[in-house]
Amino acid sequence: MPVECDMQTEKFLLQLEKISKAAKPEIFKILEEAARETVEAARSIVPVDTGRLQASIIVKDLNLFELKAELGAYCPYAAYVEFGTAKIKTQPFWFGNVYFYVEEMRKRLKEVFKLG
Repeated sequence: MPVECDMQTEKFLLQLEKISKAAKPEIFKILEEAARETVEAARSIVPVDTGRLQASIIVKDLNLFELKAELGAYCPYAAYVEFGTAKIKTQPFWFGNVYFYVEEMRKRLKEVFKLG
């Protein structure tokens, strides 16, 4: 259940283009923090039986050049826990955190770079 967050919204990308390449490390730092916070938050609330699902929640890749982060819950049954099945109740741990920390990242970027 990986999620790739690369901030591909037209308005946001146009604003980021105005920022010099020297700012890329600061943007990457904010992206990295948001990715790690998302993983930590998900790990803290995921139901734990054997610990396999919790251990599978990781930041798989951080790319400075493309400003991308790939993170997810890589256990085969992660989606069943998140969304439930006919026999298993839903126990959301992932997407709420992803949405929250993407928004937090946007706020931090706007604050740091004074974007409207």
